[in-house]
Amino acid sequence: FCCCDLAFSSCCPCWCFMTNQLFQYHVIDEEKSWDEAQEYCREKHTDLATVRSMADMDRIIPDLGNKKAWIGLYRDAGGSRMWKWSQPEVQFNESQKNGWNENEPNDSGTENCGTIWTNRKWADLSLCERFYIKGIKIPH
Repeated sequence: FCCCDLAFSSCCPCWCFMTNQLFQYHVIDEEKSWDEAQEYCREKHTDLATVRSMADMDRIIPDLGNKKAWIGLYRDAGGSRMWKWSQPEVQFNESQKNGWNENEPNDSGTENCGTIWTNRKWADLSLCERFYIKGIKIPH
């Protein structure tokens, strides 16, 4: 997942994860849009982070500070507009809808990418927004 500093207007580094017996989360210290973050994570790791549980959230949140971050949550611009995880084999479960921040998703019609906030809630942002943070490796 990518961490986002609200002072910037468009790109976000990302939290990537690697699959093995335990998930490993990494913050990437590079300014990236959601698409760039996904491409980087898929090339260097596995994908953008899929937040499957509160345990995953607990491992990620302490290192956010007062930032927010890209995660692998998105929806297609056209069609059904249903939320999905970028990791193809993981379905977005309707029970996960309680993960949204108050008044989110608020979709301005172009907000198709998911971020995670320090309050453990998600928000939708435009895919072209860019954010920047200092990189952190999250222990597993």
